[in-house]
Amino acid sequence: MKYIYFIIFILAGLFIWYGYHESNSLRNNQILTIGTIEYFQGGGRANAGRTFINGTFSINGIRRNVSSVFLKSQIVVPNPEEYFVGKKFPVIYEKGNPNNCMFLITPEDFAIYNRPFPDSLRWVLKYLKN
Repeated sequence: MKYIYFIIFILAGLFIWYGYHESNSLRNNQILTIGTIEYFQGGGRANAGRTFINGTFSINGIRRNVSSVFLKSQIVVPNPEEYFVGKKFPVIYEKGNPNNCMFLITPEDFAIYNRPFPDSLRWVLKYLKN
């Protein structure tokens, strides 16, 4: 039984390290572009309380997928798809690894990556929890 706990502990540590590494890589080697939100997806049982915002962006004519996770409590409208789908938002991705990417939507997203929140996105604030 001790070995099972040890294995679980090691796997949890690896997941935490990987998440930290990916986030750090994105902060240190970031490129900003524009993407389009295409659909929202609920988190389901494994990610209860979360919403995945999915869309695409292009690099040198190659279309890439982007998915960002938000807590449902961050978005204060019942059907956010009506307000966000089809809209363009900044996407930040890692130079050399464009699969490490995310939409920048909230002021907190911009702050994490040391970017100013643009005036052109002030309209989203009324749909987000303060």
